Amino acid sequence: DVPQVGGGLVLDAYGGAIERVGASDTAFVHRSALACIQESFSWSAGAPSSVVAAGTAWLADTHSALAPYAAGSYQNYIDPTLENWQEAYHGSNLPRLKRVKARYDPDDFFTFAQSIPVAG
Repeated sequence: DVPQVGGGLVLDAYGGAIERVGASDTAFVHRSALACIQESFSWSAGAPSSVVAAGTAWLADTHSALAPYAAGSYQNYIDPTLENWQEAYHGSNLPRLKRVKARYDPDDFFTFAQSIPVAG
């Protein structure tokens, strides 16, 4: 088997019906954005470490190059390297989402590294 590697950018246009819903009407706050870019790199088992390192570097460089144009991050495209992820994903909706989480999941059953915290 030949190891498979790949990377790319997926561009989703926003506006229209997305923007007609208020930013605080749902959990998704980035309704006035022009578009969303999903950056990705993947590899299969057996890919040489040099290829993985090169792809990871490409992904980091691409993210850095696009960062000045970004106004946030889409919470369904979880990024474990994202700093300030609570603000990037949820913006002004975070306090309300924390209240919802505390009411419906007070024991934090639905949790992962970047899930909405119950408190704090």
